[in-house]
Amino acid sequence: MKEELTGQGYQFVAAGQNGQSEIKGVPTDIFSSRRKEIIAAVGEKATAKQKMVATLDTRQKKDFSNIETVRQEWKQKLQATGFDKNAIIKPVIHEKIDRQQHITLQQAVKNAIQSLEIHHHRFTYDKLLTQVINQIPYESGMINRLRAEIGKFLDKGDLIPVNREGTAFTTAHQLKAENAVAQL
Repeated sequence: MKEELTGQGYQFVAAGQNGQSEIKGVPTDIFSSRRKEIIAAVGEKATAKQKMVATLDTRQKKDFSNIETVRQEWKQKLQATGFDKNAIIKPVIHEKIDRQQHITLQQAVKNAIQSLEIHHHRFTYDKLLTQVINQIPYESGMINRLRAEIGKFLDKGDLIPVNREGTAFTTAHQLKAENAVAQL
């Protein structure tokens, strides 16, 4: 999900261990009360074992029976911090529009293929279409032009169907990588 949001223009900051991250500019401390509860129970200088016991002893069951109430509480907490989602969303939208106005259909297909092959050995036609459509503004007749452009990548051998129906693909780059591994 992070890669997809980064592609849409959002920026991230490191948040904790194991590669976790948060969207830059979104306050998170107000939602991170668990650590504070544990420290309040055992103190800052408690051992790891004491903190682990306190973690189990102080855990309260979360009640999401009325998710709308929970969402409203979260929104109120965010408003209390002065957080303005438009300060994050508007620049991202404008940057995306600017990028969309300067990209050709051929480049959008190429970008989508490169993005998909990084994360998938094979991917579906629908996923490819979605990736391309997310990069360019919609115009009348675009789907037919997009299919024709994908056909060009198939004809060149940059995109390789992996089933008879032509609904799933891999790339020449992926095949080369797999062959290199197989020869080890």
